[in-house]
Amino acid sequence: MIRLSRGLAMLFLVHLILCMSALSSSAGEEPERKWTSYMRSRDGVEYFYDKGAVIETPQGYLQVWRKRVFPTGAAQKEIVTFDQLACGFQEEYRTLRLSVTYWDGTTKEYDKWSPWAHIYTNSPEQYLVNEHCRTPDIIGPAPGK
Repeated sequence: MIRLSRGLAMLFLVHLILCMSALSSSAGEEPERKWTSYMRSRDGVEYFYDKGAVIETPQGYLQVWRKRVFPTGAAQKEIVTFDQLACGFQEEYRTLRLSVTYWDGTTKEYDKWSPWAHIYTNSPEQYLVNEHCRTPDIIGPAPGK
């Protein structure tokens, strides 16, 4: 049986913990999302969002991870976005991050913010605003307007 000194045993334990930690998660890794289905379009696109990760900022914006799953025959398999929706009467949203997965398994990532877009009646965006916004409309128009 091999006997290690306390110092050497402690050093080995610290090294082991650091190695296991590095293997189990990396700094840029996204947390696993828990998707909740909330809408399906007439053309078969199913809409999901991570209900547990919805945030309403002090500035009156809703931030939410969304996923759209497309039917067979569509150009892409799924799109995952991190979106910002204006709560109140602004009726606007924009995408802050976008990931497109194609049927062949390739994925393209985009981090450029989209311009503000209108939120239409009975849209997936309106559902999220109605369901999760609690801030009254006190912040005026969206930035850049």
